[in-house]
Amino acid sequence: MFTVNSVGLDPANPVPGQNVTLKLDYTVPAGVTVTGGQTEYDITWNYIPFDPSFEPLCQNIPCPLGPGQYQNQSTSVWPDSVSGYITSQMKWLDEGNKLLLCVEIAGQAETQEHADSVRSDTLNKQLVPYSYYRRSLRGGLVAA
Repeated sequence: MFTVNSVGLDPANPVPGQNVTLKLDYTVPAGVTVTGGQTEYDITWNYIPFDPSFEPLCQNIPCPLGPGQYQNQSTSVWPDSVSGYITSQMKWLDEGNKLLLCVEIAGQAETQEHADSVRSDTLNKQLVPYSYYRRSLRGGLVAA
């Protein structure tokens, strides 16, 4: 139902143990007013799903939310003790459980310890230049 204009992370390449901010720009169409609902968070680690968590939608956005363009952002610490493939999905649902917006961010994360061991091994073998924190991020989104 909402149109996602842009979504991104700041910094674009998160550093373990430091803050990362999800920035979201979206548009609520004419004739739509949201007065409540819930936010659902789904996370997988190395393709293993965790139980979703929920919180009131109006805890994250100003309610009532009428037609127009909005920017939201949320900041959290990028995990420093988790390595592997991480997928995080956020869904906004209205009071009737209708999907308003869905955003997914996925990427490969490494712990600082693993990055240091890769660096040491790479330098000792003089293979390719060391990348302090190697990871790829694929941001995808779905707008209802």
